[in-house]
Amino acid sequence: TYVREENEKRVLVKGTNNLATINAYDTAIHSSAKIYIVADNITTGEKESVEYSIIDNGVDIYTTEYNQISTNAAVPLFTADVAYQGTNVKIDFTIGSTVATSEEVRITMRKVLVKK
Repeated sequence: TYVREENEKRVLVKGTNNLATINAYDTAIHSSAKIYIVADNITTGEKESVEYSIIDNGVDIYTTEYNQISTNAAVPLFTADVAYQGTNVKIDFTIGSTVATSEEVRITMRKVLVKK
């Protein structure tokens, strides 16, 4: 099969663990990924979802963010940074700066990976 789907979940707590890293894909096996992310502030009930398309050429990573929607646009629940980690493309999720201390944000990610 040339397409593979996976799910991952992390919980961030502002002031305790503000960063979570998730492996998007292994560049030795996959050529690209489509990532659907839902962030849920467990404390306040605010939600945010966004999609990313990610592709690389072995030197640079290219991403497009689209379909971002939030129940409160003034309160981004997370930021995401994409980078290489060895042969993997990883995503670092950082809890949003406007999220209050001790609030929990659950990050759920659905990945669609395309094999080389």
